[in-house]
Amino acid sequence: MVKKLIGRNKKKALAILLILTLMIVPVDQTVFATENSTSESSSGSSSQDSSSGSSSSGSSSSGSSTNSNSSTFVFDPSKVDTTQEENAAEQRVQQQYQQQIDSLENQTGALQEEIGALNSDLVGVLTSIEVLEESIAETEAQITETEAELVIAEQTIQAQYEAMKNRIKYTYERGETSLLEMVVESGSISDFLNRVEYANAVYDYDRNLLGVYQALKIEVQELKLSLENDEAQLQSDKAQLEAEKGTLNGMIAQKQGELTNFEAQLAAAKEEAKQKAAEAREQARLAAIKRAEQAAREQAARTTTANGGGSSSGGSSSGGSSGGSSSGGSSGGSSSGGYTGGESMNPPFTTGISGGEVVAYANQWVGNPYVWGGTSLTDGCDCSGFVGQVFAHFGVFSQAKANSHGYTSVTLRSVGSPVSYDCIQPGDIVCYPGHVAIYMGGGTIVEAQSSATGITNYRSVTSRTIVAIRRVL
Repeated sequence: MVKKLIGRNKKKALAILLILTLMIVPVDQTVFATENSTSESSSGSSSQDSSSGSSSSGSSSSGSSTNSNSSTFVFDPSKVDTTQEENAAEQRVQQQYQQQIDSLENQTGALQEEIGALNSDLVGVLTSIEVLEESIAETEAQITETEAELVIAEQTIQAQYEAMKNRIKYTYERGETSLLEMVVESGSISDFLNRVEYANAVYDYDRNLLGVYQALKIEVQELKLSLENDEAQLQSDKAQLEAEKGTLNGMIAQKQGELTNFEAQLAAAKEEAKQKAAEAREQARLAAIKRAEQAAREQAARTTTANGGGSSSGGSSSGGSSGGSSSGGSSGGSSSGGYTGGESMNPPFTTGISGGEVVAYANQWVGNPYVWGGTSLTDGCDCSGFVGQVFAHFGVFSQAKANSHGYTSVTLRSVGSPVSYDCIQPGDIVCYPGHVAIYMGGGTIVEAQSSATGITNYRSVTSRTIVAIRRVL
């Protein structure tokens, strides 16, 4: 019986299947065009566009045409001027390394001054050694000369001593005979007295001369001893100066080693700073291009949505209001991450603190680490710890509460005043599911992103689904 029913209804089933196929094909084409029109469109937008297509064939045709035009979006990164961002990134890196470089340069300069002073001392020591060596050479020459004089004096004394001994011997050996001969040979008493006086004079002369020679010998010996003492003192002074010279050379060698080490550290620090600056410039360039591309896409999406909304409203008949509603929903999903926040909520700034000041301060910590549960802008913080500390710096939040991680991504959804997406300003707090950031302007946020990236400032504000935007300034 079942087979009979299938047989009777076969033609009817085929007809229904054909009708369903014709209805589904345009809807799929519309969804495909919508997905190509934006890089981050939500599934909700596609569903709304599909609904519009189902409600009116004229409206579906108009929406497909508009979205097809969006799929031709072209972005040329070479036309984006990233000089300002690159220079700012390079300056931040240079500031980070400048203190280290200045310290190394100061230490290097101090070592060079110390080495210069040691070299001056060494020159003075070498000069003193040279003077001492000249004095030693002169003293040694005087000692040699004195030794020669001493030899001559000793020889003279010895000769005089031998002559005197011979005369004394001759006189005493002849004894009285000699005196008798003097008496016999003397012509008178006067002659005899003269002869005796002469003999005594010769004896006295010998004695005196011998005394002079002996005194001269003693003088020469004393001179030699004095010169030898002088030489010993000069040699001692020279030895001390040689020791001082060795000490100075050792100190200079040590300081030269330290200087070489500091120069190597300084060169390495400068090279590292140069590389990090180049990396920072490249990261800043890519981030700026990404922000510009995101802003261009959002602008293109808004333009497409606006054009599509008008076409849909104008092209639909009985489904016109449905088409307009669908277009509006698509716009909210593509440009604001699904968040509108109500009708143009734009509370005034009341603290006297500009959003630009907050953003500038937050950007100072870009590149520092992400630490879950952390609240230190330097040693590490998580997303809510980062936001809490930034606003606590300006006195907007409690510093004690920020330090104790009293602000979370959930509690921050209720601080300040709500802001609609179309009124978002730099310095506003953007809340996501399990995350929070600070809006920078230009469609980007500054945030403690993750442990892999740390604190960054390049992601789009619509990179995640927005659940709240709050203004506390």
